[in-house]
Amino acid sequence: MNFFTRDCQFRPLIALFRATPFNTPPSKLRNCFSSFSSKKFQTGLITGKYLRFALLFNVISNPPVCFAPLPALYVSIFGHTAAFRLALQPLFFFCFTMIRRRLLFSACLGFGLPSTWGVSAASRLIGKIHRGRRWTVIRVDASKESMRLFHSDAMGLPLRDFAALERFCANNGRKIIVAMNAGMFELDGSPVGWCVVEGKMLKAANLNAGDGNFFLKPNGVFAMEGGKAYVLESNEAVTKLRNPTFATQSGPLLLRRGAVHAGFKENSSNRKIRNAVGVSAKGEVWWAISEDEVSFHESATLFRDELGCPDALFLDGVVSRLHAPEFGRKAGPSLLGPLLALTAPL
Repeated sequence: MNFFTRDCQFRPLIALFRATPFNTPPSKLRNCFSSFSSKKFQTGLITGKYLRFALLFNVISNPPVCFAPLPALYVSIFGHTAAFRLALQPLFFFCFTMIRRRLLFSACLGFGLPSTWGVSAASRLIGKIHRGRRWTVIRVDASKESMRLFHSDAMGLPLRDFAALERFCANNGRKIIVAMNAGMFELDGSPVGWCVVEGKMLKAANLNAGDGNFFLKPNGVFAMEGGKAYVLESNEAVTKLRNPTFATQSGPLLLRRGAVHAGFKENSSNRKIRNAVGVSAKGEVWWAISEDEVSFHESATLFRDELGCPDALFLDGVVSRLHAPEFGRKAGPSLLGPLLALTAPL
């Protein structure tokens, strides 16, 4: 059976899985799978394991709608042995009938709640769903935690990736809790714009005009000074920040004083994996990386509407990486520029 045929067989099941209301009428279930393409299915967005959970929960919540066609579908898709095993599973899950299906989805699948997915109390990594797109966000207390910017090793050579950053931190008695790429860079790894590491300026602010995201004005700077975090427009940052502990310049600014960048289109088809940083009205720092391809406008409204940040800065796209070895997430080999990290003593 090829993937196309398999996908066609799954379509009614995907419709059930995507049904969001608790008791969606059968007439509406057919419209629920329209946002899922064959490509997304083949690449593992919906896997057999999670789809079986979805089927079980639909059996529990909508038995008249779901139960009748399922045995034949189980056998044709998962095989006789799996069908027998699945037939027993609804009995085990029946005790959860008073819990809404979507709440259960969020725990076992990482989808379903309108604003969170895959949340773990033991993890710094928080899942968010914003406008149908998945994000991972990290809240940082800049006044209490060791948030630092890195760029070069002891020899003055760019680190370029998280493996080198781990070695550099270990040599200095530190370990990485969470790290993320933090600003645009040239082919040799040098920063495109203002870069200050441990109070030392590696490159002056770049206020020039040019092509590309960095020069989509207004661009901005993420910096720490006097134990306080800032996201500022680039010219404002140069004027206001006298002796930053660290600073990284990128662009465009996603938000400035609560206003979305004027150049962003709400229905833009320009979608990439992107990461960004924002500072909330309470002074909290929020890191964010998309797990799905997103637009600039969606990135901006995530910070404004979900994270309470009036100011937010786009850091990069496509190459964006999140490295969280303490929580089982390791980024692969990459060639990056400035790196932002939370560290702790070994």
